[in-house]
Amino acid sequence: MNYGRFKDELWDLHLAGFHVYFHHVNEVKSFAKDLNLFQKLSDRGVSIGISANWNPNWRSKDVDVIRKLISELNVHFFNTESIDTSSEAFEQEQQSRLLLINSNI
Repeated sequence: MNYGRFKDELWDLHLAGFHVYFHHVNEVKSFAKDLNLFQKLSDRGVSIGISANWNPNWRSKDVDVIRKLISELNVHFFNTESIDTSSEAFEQEQQSRLLLINSNI
């Protein structure tokens, strides 16, 4: 993803009354390499979602980094990977969410 190529277009959409959502941005390598892109998107009116099961190999699941992104409103919502609410995968996802948003930030 080349942020520079479409940042102005995102802002134009924002000014035109559209709300842009980026889902699963943690899967995009350029975001993993440059955490400032989260803030840049947010500044352009984009709502950003990550997976609660995010396990960035570039940070070996650095919970503090993910908490920082959330607390600074660079990340606005969690994506749900499992829609079967009775599955073990869904339960693990919920536990990950609680770990990330637990207020020891």
